[in-house]
Amino acid sequence: IGIFFFFTPDPEVVIVSGYITQSDEVTADAWFTVLTDQVTEIQSVGTYGIEFLDSEGAVITNHQFESNFELQASLAPGSSGDAIIPVDISPFVFSLPRPEALSKVQITKENQVLFEREVTPQAPVLENVTNLNGSVLQANASQPIEWTATDTDGGELQTAISWSMDGGYSWNPVVFGATETTFDWIVPDQSTRTGFIRLRVTDGINTTKWEEGPFTIEGTEPAVIVTGGNDLMVTAGGFVALDGSGSYATDDRNLSYQWQPVVFPEEGLPEIENPDQAEATWTPIAEGDYLFRLTATDDEGNTTSTFKRVTVSGSILLKNDSLKVSLLPDGRIELRWAANLLVDLQNSGDLSIESWQQLQEASELEGEERVLRLNLEEFQNFFRLRISDGL
Repeated sequence: IGIFFFFTPDPEVVIVSGYITQSDEVTADAWFTVLTDQVTEIQSVGTYGIEFLDSEGAVITNHQFESNFELQASLAPGSSGDAIIPVDISPFVFSLPRPEALSKVQITKENQVLFEREVTPQAPVLENVTNLNGSVLQANASQPIEWTATDTDGGELQTAISWSMDGGYSWNPVVFGATETTFDWIVPDQSTRTGFIRLRVTDGINTTKWEEGPFTIEGTEPAVIVTGGNDLMVTAGGFVALDGSGSYATDDRNLSYQWQPVVFPEEGLPEIENPDQAEATWTPIAEGDYLFRLTATDDEGNTTSTFKRVTVSGSILLKNDSLKVSLLPDGRIELRWAANLLVDLQNSGDLSIESWQQLQEASELEGEERVLRLNLEEFQNFFRLRISDGL
């Protein structure tokens, strides 16, 4: 039942980038496969196309787009009109969902293939990364980062490096497309006790990730680190915990907090209980998308903000002849199905004995229905890791 993909946090996408010349020559960057919620909406109109093909050559996805060989420049103060500068190349970058059967990527114009890249069977192997766990780094100093990257399929490997000062909540680019396996990182002057380095190695499409940390940076500038907790999906009328937290980068001085609604439905301004606490509470009364800002400030006035998204929906997420999935007011997910459904699945051979027993043991019998109530993390772990050949 496809509902179990509904809660996958971020889809797997291929970051397809490069540029096209006016003579239709394509130069492609190293493409990375990543998990992100920033996904390009597939377009069906355009001069150029990015085609995802399977092993039989059939097109799975075709995203079409236009080139742009003009650059709009800013005019001097007091001037009027537009300054359009012709350029020789048109860059492109798209974040396209990666299908499981992907075998080749082509960039086309009408029926002409301008560029193509094969998808090899194996992803690169990334290991022997410089151990920074527990390290204390000095701001503005050079920190060598070394690693080993191999690929049984052959071909050139490229690496992208980014770093986080807030334990991986947000990331800043360091280098893109490195072909060597060592890099001298100039440590930024940003104090933190929760620094991480992330490496991504790609063979052109297949990508392997490694994260190293936490480490401390002793910078000259004070820094406040704040997180808003995970994004949430809840039901109207349910209790919501805005579970933020903050810390000072290199010591334990006190911080003050402030939650503020930034985006909310027209029905009204959300009323937050204890908005001056890192962990505030809120009871939504209207469905829609909400965005909250959490600001943390230290005694010297240094401040940092972060955001938290909350989606408020009706209680029933899915309902069909065999299954009803609901979101309870406390944030848990409830599944209800006919008590004999699992028996039918077992007898049909579509569900293994092991998976059938796991569902039976985890659920409860209520009348003629089986009921299973899980929090979101339990739901994801149960159905993404344990149920491998059924439902």
